[in-house]
Amino acid sequence: MLHQDVIYGNIELNGIYEKIVNSQEFLRLKDITQTAMSTLTYPQLAKETRFEHSIGVYYLMCRTLNNLEKKLSAQGLYFAREEKDIAKLAALLHDIGRFEQWMRYQSFADYKTIDHALFSSQLLFDEGLI
Repeated sequence: MLHQDVIYGNIELNGIYEKIVNSQEFLRLKDITQTAMSTLTYPQLAKETRFEHSIGVYYLMCRTLNNLEKKLSAQGLYFAREEKDIAKLAALLHDIGRFEQWMRYQSFADYKTIDHALFSSQLLFDEGLI
């Protein structure tokens, strides 16, 4: 699957990543806007949602892992596939609890409610998704 991102262009998602992005839980992120002050610098982000943001974070994690792997391979060091998958899943899923956070607390402010990243992982475990 290709996702057209306003900042990064085409982002390819395959396998489990494509399944996650097409899941009901992830699609809910389309209902939550992401940007605030960033639209002053990047007007094209005016309609960005947590859905697009999360895919962008996944993309940046993939680039980071690739760059690190190139540098580390010169020293004979490599990431295990599982390590890379965990990092990419964490990046993609870090906001998955935002919809539920709003439904329960009527706020996205972690300092007023709960840590959204920890809540996201707990939600995935509780629902048997991971």
